[in-house]
Amino acid sequence: QWDMVGEDVLITGAGPIGIMAVAICRFIGARHIVITDVNPWRLDLAKRIRHEKACALLASGLSATQVAYEVGYRDIANFTRAFRREAGITPGEYARGGRR
Repeated sequence: QWDMVGEDVLITGAGPIGIMAVAICRFIGARHIVITDVNPWRLDLAKRIRHEKACALLASGLSATQVAYEVGYRDIANFTRAFRREAGITPGEYARGGRR
Protein backbone atom coordinates (compact mmCIF):
# COMPACT_ATOMS: atom_id res chain seq x y z
CA GLN A 1 0.00 0.00 0.00
CA TRP A 2 1.34 3.41 -1.05
CA ASP A 3 -0.01 6.85 -0.37
CA MET A 4 -0.04 8.63 -3.77
CA VAL A 5 -1.49 11.96 -2.70
CA GLY A 6 0.92 14.63 -3.86
CA GLU A 7 3.40 12.10 -5.25
CA ASP A 8 4.97 11.88 -8.70
CA VAL A 9 4.09 8.67 -10.54
CA LEU A 10 5.66 6.95 -13.56
CA ILE A 11 3.56 4.39 -15.39
CA THR A 12 5.37 2.19 -17.88
CA GLY A 13 2.99 0.95 -20.53
CA ALA A 14 0.37 3.09 -22.28
CA GLY A 15 -2.00 0.26 -23.08
CA PRO A 16 -5.49 -0.05 -21.62
CA ILE A 17 -4.22 -1.00 -18.15
CA GLY A 18 -1.66 1.82 -18.09
CA ILE A 19 -4.27 4.36 -19.18
CA MET A 20 -6.61 3.11 -16.44
CA ALA A 21 -3.75 3.40 -13.95
CA VAL A 22 -3.33 7.07 -14.94
CA ALA A 23 -7.02 7.71 -14.21
CA ILE A 24 -6.77 5.96 -10.84
CA CYS A 25 -3.61 7.84 -9.85
CA ARG A 26 -5.20 11.16 -10.83
CA PHE A 27 -8.37 10.29 -8.86
CA ILE A 28 -6.31 9.37 -5.79
CA GLY A 29 -4.44 12.67 -5.98
CA ALA A 30 -1.02 12.03 -7.50
CA ARG A 31 0.76 15.28 -8.29
CA HIS A 32 2.50 14.52 -11.60
CA ILE A 33 1.80 11.43 -13.68
CA VAL A 34 3.99 10.37 -16.59
CA ILE A 35 3.11 7.45 -18.85
CA THR A 36 5.67 5.86 -21.16
CA ASP A 37 5.68 3.15 -23.80
CA VAL A 38 7.88 1.95 -26.64
CA ASN A 39 4.88 1.38 -28.92
CA PRO A 40 3.97 4.58 -30.85
CA TRP A 41 0.37 3.41 -31.34
CA ARG A 42 -0.17 3.14 -27.60
CA LEU A 43 1.34 6.56 -26.95
CA ASP A 44 -0.94 7.99 -29.64
CA LEU A 45 -3.92 6.31 -27.94
CA ALA A 46 -3.00 7.95 -24.63
CA LYS A 47 -2.70 11.36 -26.35
CA ARG A 48 -6.09 10.93 -28.05
CA ILE A 49 -7.79 10.01 -24.78
CA ARG A 50 -6.20 13.03 -23.08
CA HIS A 51 -7.36 15.29 -25.93
CA GLU A 52 -10.91 13.90 -25.85
CA LYS A 53 -11.07 14.54 -22.11
CA ALA A 54 -9.83 18.11 -22.66
CA CYS A 55 -12.54 18.66 -25.31
CA ALA A 56 -15.25 17.37 -22.98
CA LEU A 57 -14.06 19.60 -20.14
CA LEU A 58 -13.90 22.67 -22.40
CA ALA A 59 -17.42 21.92 -23.65
CA SER A 60 -18.61 21.71 -20.03
CA GLY A 61 -17.59 25.33 -19.47
CA LEU A 62 -14.27 25.01 -17.64
CA SER A 63 -11.61 27.55 -18.55
CA ALA A 64 -8.59 26.52 -20.61
CA THR A 65 -6.39 26.94 -17.53
CA GLN A 66 -8.61 24.65 -15.46
CA VAL A 67 -8.71 22.09 -18.26
CA ALA A 68 -4.93 22.20 -18.69
CA TYR A 69 -4.49 21.36 -15.02
CA GLU A 70 -7.18 18.66 -15.09
CA VAL A 71 -5.58 16.80 -17.98
CA GLY A 72 -2.10 17.03 -16.50
CA TYR A 73 -0.40 20.08 -17.96
CA ARG A 74 1.53 22.36 -15.62
CA ASP A 75 1.83 25.11 -18.21
CA ILE A 76 -1.07 26.63 -20.18
CA ALA A 77 1.24 27.40 -23.12
CA ASN A 78 2.19 23.73 -23.49
CA PHE A 79 -1.47 22.74 -23.29
CA THR A 80 -2.43 25.31 -25.93
CA ARG A 81 0.33 24.12 -28.29
CA ALA A 82 -0.62 20.45 -27.85
CA PHE A 83 -4.33 21.19 -28.26
CA ARG A 84 -3.74 23.24 -31.43
CA ARG A 85 -1.52 20.49 -32.86
CA GLU A 86 -4.30 17.92 -32.28
CA ALA A 87 -7.41 19.99 -33.11
CA GLY A 88 -6.13 22.69 -35.42
CA ILE A 89 -7.61 25.41 -33.18
CA THR A 90 -6.84 26.83 -29.73
CA PRO A 91 -8.70 25.65 -26.61
CA GLY A 92 -10.41 29.06 -26.43
CA GLU A 93 -11.67 28.78 -29.99
CA TYR A 94 -12.91 25.26 -29.26
CA ALA A 95 -14.73 26.43 -26.12
CA ARG A 96 -16.45 29.20 -28.10
CA GLY A 97 -17.91 26.63 -30.44
CA GLY A 98 -15.27 26.35 -33.12
CA ARG A 99 -15.20 22.57 -32.78
CA ARG A 100 -13.63 20.49 -35.53
